[in-house]
Amino acid sequence: MAGAPSYVLLNSPSYRRGQFRDLDKIRGDCGQDRDLKLAATIPAVVADRNTLATGRVHQLERGASLDQNVDRTARTGWWMAGVRQPGIVAEHSWRTALIATIIAKLEGGDPARAASLAVRHDTGETHTGDVNHLGKKFTAGEADPRDITANQVAGMPGILAEALTELVAEYEAKDSPEAICARDADKLECMIQGIEYKAQGYENAQRWIDNSRGRIVTKAGNALADAVLKTGSLDWLRSALGEKQG
Repeated sequence: MAGAPSYVLLNSPSYRRGQFRDLDKIRGDCGQDRDLKLAATIPAVVADRNTLATGRVHQLERGASLDQNVDRTARTGWWMAGVRQPGIVAEHSWRTALIATIIAKLEGGDPARAASLAVRHDTGETHTGDVNHLGKKFTAGEADPRDITANQVAGMPGILAEALTELVAEYEAKDSPEAICARDADKLECMIQGIEYKAQGYENAQRWIDNSRGRIVTKAGNALADAVLKTGSLDWLRSALGEKQG
């Protein structure tokens, strides 16, 4: 390999351990004649290694692990309705983002921006959990999501920290069309979830249906909510199968 371009063998255990400069070691790990995937040159990897040394990647991993917690955080407010195993924040955020794209499109806003706002609006709950309204009565109130976000992005590259901070701040400020659409999507998703739980026998979910319906403000959001309330929970399936509606 002397005199030839210095390639890094991605499959090398030495590469994975960070021994980027030891070409002989990498060569020994992988075998000189094997058909291996080749990647960037050693100088590029060494530069990347210097970036790693700054700790930025560890901060990104920390942020990713926090985001992963949204698929472990239960929507505990539904306990009050008698739901023993409610859905998780990740499910709620995903459905909210999908609904946000629809409302934003109908309202003349930016669906992608509305979806970005919606998908991140509850990530602060990876720190606090999903504190329901009863719980807030006996605490100092709800933690400011902007403060939580500041903690989550600490140490991240500036451009990424700024982008995530702006998303949460915009959602909380309620002063952009996309933020309003995303917030309506949050309420509409909660209403739909309540309808689904009620169909499963949780009659107390009606409180969540009514409260969520009453907090929707956009014309498109209200029209969608009315349509949902007039639709049976299996009408979509009957329609897809070509069955007659009752």
